[in-house]
Amino acid sequence: MPLKKSEDAPSQRRASSGALRLIFPPALNWALLAYAVFAIAIGWAYVASRIHTDYVQTLEAERNSLRGIGATLRSATLAMLNDGVGAAVAGANELQSVGGITRASSGELSATLQKQLTGGDYVRFLFLADNGRFVLASRERASDSWTPDWLTTTQAGPGNSWVGKPMVDPERPGALVIPIGQRVASGEGSTAWAGGLFSFDGFDELYEQFRDQIMMMALIAADGTILVRVPKVAGRDVSAGDSVASNELFQRAIAGGNAGVIEGYGTVLKKDMIYAYDLLNGYDFYIVAGLARDTALAPWRERRQMISGPPRHSPP
Repeated sequence: MPLKKSEDAPSQRRASSGALRLIFPPALNWALLAYAVFAIAIGWAYVASRIHTDYVQTLEAERNSLRGIGATLRSATLAMLNDGVGAAVAGANELQSVGGITRASSGELSATLQKQLTGGDYVRFLFLADNGRFVLASRERASDSWTPDWLTTTQAGPGNSWVGKPMVDPERPGALVIPIGQRVASGEGSTAWAGGLFSFDGFDELYEQFRDQIMMMALIAADGTILVRVPKVAGRDVSAGDSVASNELFQRAIAGGNAGVIEGYGTVLKKDMIYAYDLLNGYDFYIVAGLARDTALAPWRERRQMISGPPRHSPP
């Protein structure tokens, strides 16, 4: 009997080993499969994280680019305004020596303004207005008359600047100008208005400099009136009736402060847009630079396709 037990031991061990082989290989396969799934999940999570990070960084880079372009446009616009409004204010200050605008003769008013017309062609006219008296001067001529209807400075409120609606150029019937002015001292403690009529045709040249980076640019008054829009929509220049006062994007921008970036559906261009806006120092209107969201994300989509194949949808 002991001999039989000894003979049976190897067969028992072989049976036990066979049973283990039957049990452990499937378990090992499942472990490897689980590890593979886990590794793939980690890989896709990493890819998704890279894609989302790239998405966020791409948008932020475009926002910063728009802010930079907006700052350049702001500086150019302020320089143009200084050549006009600043020149008219300088003329008003010069007239203080003869008692102010009200007491100056027509010849003195005209000569003073025309002497100050040294800016670029975008300054079409300079004007001074006080107590119903009004003088308008271009490089060719000057007129001294009663305050015109377009000079709605009584609606300016307590502010020191005023921006009117686009109007027909008095000497170029086919063109528009924007009247812009500032309060100035005049005579015995009274206040007057000094300003200019501006042609912003030069904005077309500015737009050409940045057209690879922006889709549009505009000047928009604080009340929503569109003063300048480049490029023109359907070949049409801005009319005095164009306004975005009721536009949800404009209302959000006004509520957000004097400067920032706003995103949403643009009703003029009929696209999802990114806008950078900035209120000009000392004036009640904004400089705006805009870019379509799809255009901003185009480089990101190309990189995403290289990483993960054709995109199915954009991240929220």
